Amino acid sequence: MDASRNWWGDSAGPNNWPQNPGGTGDEVSTFVNVLPFVNAPPAEAPIPPPTGVLKTGLVTTGALVSWNPSPHPEVTGYRVFWNLTTDWWKPGYASSSMDVGASTSAHLPVGIGPDATVAIRAYAADGRESWYSSWNAFGSLTANIQTSVENELPSLTPALSTYPNPFRGTLTVRVTSPHRDGLHLVVVDLQGRTVHTVKQPFALAGTNEFTMDLSGLPSGAYLIRNLAEPMSGASIVTHVR
Repeated sequence: MDASRNWWGDSAGPNNWPQNPGGTGDEVSTFVNVLPFVNAPPAEAPIPPPTGVLKTGLVTTGALVSWNPSPHPEVTGYRVFWNLTTDWWKPGYASSSMDVGASTSAHLPVGIGPDATVAIRAYAADGRESWYSSWNAFGSLTANIQTSVENELPSLTPALSTYPNPFRGTLTVRVTSPHRDGLHLVVVDLQGRTVHTVKQPFALAGTNEFTMDLSGLPSGAYLIRNLAEPMSGASIVTHVR
């Protein structure tokens, strides 16, 4: 488990052998990565961890997860952490991680199963990070949209829908595609300018759902399109502040 960049109650760092044998702060298990640690309590208010972690697919090509965008104004991105097992003595317990930038969804690799665990951390541009969201086993995560195991589903008709409409701040986009072509959502204003973009190269064939934080846009009408699947059409939405 990665617990680096944390304050452990003492400038000498955590009591953790062998990573930090001279530490006189909180005692931490040897199975936890504590380096590097901070040697002074943070002056800023802590960044709250992400919430609302959902599995949007558990398939042979990996697993899809999503979470709520952080309301904290300084959050600029997210890191996803996962273990292949919930048992610390089994191979695969050591955390793997992936930086997904500002995206609020991720596609984890092959090998993820119901016993794997996942957690999300938010971070700010200055390097501060939240603590983990709750570690959850995939088998216990609430399913949002189940995506297909197949890479191609020719019987599906490409489609794009949005809700709610009108919306205030946050908009959910549901994309259906028979192909594993990823996702490239663009938000275009009435002057034809692209004002927001979401790219997810690992979206699978089937139906995928994504949440966009558009709270920074002024009130008005916008066009939503998926450039990765032009045949899915477009959706006109109205933002109300």
